[in-house]
Amino acid sequence: MAQKAADTRNALAFGMVAPSVMCDPNHTPTARTLYAILASYARGPERIAVRNVPNRHRLASMLGTDGDGLDVALAELEDAGIVTVTWRSDRRGRLSVMYQLHDAELIFGAQGIGGHQ
Repeated sequence: MAQKAADTRNALAFGMVAPSVMCDPNHTPTARTLYAILASYARGPERIAVRNVPNRHRLASMLGTDGDGLDVALAELEDAGIVTVTWRSDRRGRLSVMYQLHDAELIFGAQGIGGHQ
């Protein structure tokens, strides 16, 4: 049975990733793929991915794993200091998640962080 392609309509056509993260053999392929997916949703110099990020089930499907596999990859990225995950609730009590990538200096260098020099 053919696997259905993931719905990526809300992602950018590309995402800026740090080669030092993508090429680091200390990170599992699943964690590197998750990083690249989150990077395609990251916005602004703060590298925050919050809007239109797929839910847990869709992210796990995009990675070709289940929720536990997603959690392992996410924990790996958090432990490495690459991603911070923040859960928050809106006025209606619905939970949403925000992913902040800590790779701006790796991508843009120190001069690219925080605006003009």
